[in-house]
Amino acid sequence: SSSSSSDNKEPDGDGQHTLLSKGDDTKDQLYLSLVPPGVNKEGCKVLVFLKRFCVDHLAASDLGEEVVVHELVSSAWENFWLMSRDVYLPLISSLTERPPQTQTQTPSSTSSFTSTETTKKLLDSLNKLLSTAQVTAGQIEGNVMLPLPLLASTMSKKKRSSFVRRVSTAGQQQSTNSRNYYHSLESAMVSWSRIVRGLLKTNIADVALKIAHSPAHPGAMAEVLAFETHARNLQCVMDQLQSPEIMDIRGELLVVSSSYVSSFDELKRDLKGKITDISSTLRMLKACERYFLMLEDMSLTTSFVIAKIPALTHSLFLLWRNCTYYFKNSKRFQRLLGLVCNQLISRCINMVHSTPDNNFPPNMEEQLQEVMRLCAAFRGSYLDVSEKARAFAHQTCDTDGAQTLFQGKKLQEKQRKLKMMLSAWPERTDGPFVRFNSFLDRCNDVLELAHSIHTLASLQHLVVGGPHGSRLSDGVAAIHKEFLPARTRFEEQKLGVFNIDEDTEQFSQEFLTLQLTVRALERSLVRLLRETFSYIPVLHEKLSVLDMFECVCHRPSIANSLASVLNGIVSDAIEDFTISFSLLQELFDEEENSGSLRGNQLSKTQSLQSANRGLESHREKLGDKISEEEEEEE
Repeated sequence: SSSSSSDNKEPDGDGQHTLLSKGDDTKDQLYLSLVPPGVNKEGCKVLVFLKRFCVDHLAASDLGEEVVVHELVSSAWENFWLMSRDVYLPLISSLTERPPQTQTQTPSSTSSFTSTETTKKLLDSLNKLLSTAQVTAGQIEGNVMLPLPLLASTMSKKKRSSFVRRVSTAGQQQSTNSRNYYHSLESAMVSWSRIVRGLLKTNIADVALKIAHSPAHPGAMAEVLAFETHARNLQCVMDQLQSPEIMDIRGELLVVSSSYVSSFDELKRDLKGKITDISSTLRMLKACERYFLMLEDMSLTTSFVIAKIPALTHSLFLLWRNCTYYFKNSKRFQRLLGLVCNQLISRCINMVHSTPDNNFPPNMEEQLQEVMRLCAAFRGSYLDVSEKARAFAHQTCDTDGAQTLFQGKKLQEKQRKLKMMLSAWPERTDGPFVRFNSFLDRCNDVLELAHSIHTLASLQHLVVGGPHGSRLSDGVAAIHKEFLPARTRFEEQKLGVFNIDEDTEQFSQEFLTLQLTVRALERSLVRLLRETFSYIPVLHEKLSVLDMFECVCHRPSIANSLASVLNGIVSDAIEDFTISFSLLQELFDEEENSGSLRGNQLSKTQSLQSANRGLESHREKLGDKISEEEEEEE
């Protein structure tokens, strides 16, 4: 390839471009590009000849000075590995095995040969660097890699992690019969043991936090993915331990009776047992996976999810009862319950279309009611399953208690086991349900406030006619005008109404301020309606105003405050219709006795009867609603 400049500016100036030409042997053509060619095949590389910017024309005699040669390989790690293996390793190894004789340092001399100790330290540092690089390369690929020593003679012609693992001939011949060779093998085995012990001590909770989409509050699927990742890492390490390279290294150390072999074999047995336990736990956890995915799938209806909640809690009970990992450690199962609660909270938040810019969307009340139904279904189902779990715990401990009594063991062991089993299913106010209960309290507060805000917002276009309509309309407009700044100030804070983890103190202050303002405006509206009804003498005008403010009167706080006024209006209406109906009934009886019944009178009587029944029904419903609201407040 060659390069050319678009102008005569300095190489680092603006407007400089490198033009690459690429040849195609199959078509005998030349392609020009500003992008370097990629390396697609493994083990291949591309040589790039780059001309200096300050050179216009090249001559054969100037190629060595004016042209820079670069290599493009598929992996920078592979290039680094090959360079270290074929260049630096033979050079440092030869200095370690056959160090040159050291010259006497004189004041006039400017250099001396490197000492043997320094060379050995340099060789050890190189081995540590390459071991760390192998582990890092495996982490980049999502695997746990065991670093192989460069001086192992059995690694010739072996491929590992997409690059060649051959030991140079010089390094092999000069190190095979030395202590450094076996020392490198033992160092590698110590490194493997350290990696395996770290895997055996892996905390699933830490893995779940790294994998989760929301590390602060991961969902239930993070537990499944964490076990899958841990099982994959364990199996990856076991496959490497059973590879021919590592088995040959173990064999060589076994021949020289290395003390590391026995402990390494024991650690390998522990790893095999750990793989069995993790695989068993993962297999049982997979049975709950479809319910965890159900909580994540927002395309499913709330009714469908509510119908599946009992199956979810029952599957958790079966998991606890049959899985040793959760049964013998109550904190692990409580953490899983917390993950389920986090996933349920996340679904509920997505069900309500509320944003920091629009905290109270129009259909928020209906959405929050769906959320409350879902949460109530989970709480009720958990209560049923927890009672079943407690019964199972008592039954298990009673059976074990008879055996321990027969064997002469202490009663404290039975009590300790029972306490441990019961602690896995805490009360709905403790442990993993603390954040869930905080979310429910927030939903209740927001539901009440959203209803009030939408009620006050509906007063914007309300205009009342009649002799007292202007006074009422002006009062309603004043209340709405006072309401708008309070809502605007709250929404300007950009606080999510369902964010129960961040800025809680600021949200509580702003929420309380808005809530107090709304309640004060509701009291002002109640006084305005009371005053309006007291000025209106005619019954049908009162009924017209009541019908116009029907949405406002549905608010529990307003309905309770206006209960006496509303009951008085309904009583007056029923009394008026009753008197009118009695008069018409007398007229109807007289006409029936005389045998002359006109159709128009019958039609009026039927209309009055229907109106009377409707009014009585409306009064009964209103009375029942007021009674229910009073019971809820009590």
